[in-house]
Order: sequence, then C-alpha cells, then structure tokens
Amino acid sequence: MSEELSKKGWREVEDNPDVLLDYAIAVKHGTKRESAPVYSRPFSSYIYGRRGVYSIWHPSMLVGVRTRNIPFKEGELSVNMIDAKSNKLIWQGWAQGEINSQTVTTKDITQQVKSIFRKF
Repeated sequence: MSEELSKKGWREVEDNPDVLLDYAIAVKHGTKRESAPVYSRPFSSYIYGRRGVYSIWHPSMLVGVRTRNIPFKEGELSVNMIDAKSNKLIWQGWAQGEINSQTVTTKDITQQVKSIFRKF
C-alpha cells in the first residue's frame, strides 16, 4: 500500500499523521451451482423392405440436466482511510475475487492493492 500511495504523492510518517490506513482480508466459503445438459447417444436402426435395407439415423436427444454444487473460496481485501483528527472514514476501496489456489501469494495481494488504488 505504501508504494501505491507514494505514486499518488502521499508519504508515510510515524508522528502525528493526518490519515490512518486500515485494511482487512476476509475469505468466505461458498458453493456455486453448475448445470450441464445430458444427451442420449445417437444410434441407427435398419428397416428391411421390399427394395432393400434402409438406415434411419436417430440423433442424440436431450435426456435431462445434470446439476452439481461446486465449492469455492472468495476473498475480499478492503482498505479504509480514516481522518486521524476526527476518526471519520475518508475513503474506502475493496477488491473481491475467487481464490483458485490453496495459498494466496504476495503477488496476488499486490495486484489487488493496485486495482484498489486505481480507483483512488
């Protein structure tokens, strides 16, 4: 965050700051529903007549829909800027997204912080 704020002209101080930064990371588990059509297999049948054998093609038909629940994790990173004197919220930014891996890397968080501060 310090790097992104310094690009915007802000600088970090230890004594008597004008603005305080607060951040939170939350991960929630959920399920999403995925549906896919199920088709029968195509087949041919044969009819024997006076003039020979005729082939009839039967294309695949919709039999039903297969539905399954897929578990997923969604992460949210929120950044709050608070006025140090009045203790009131000045600005808030956040980013949300699905977490596909078991661990979240520093690179992933840096990308999300950059996306948040593009709106600043």
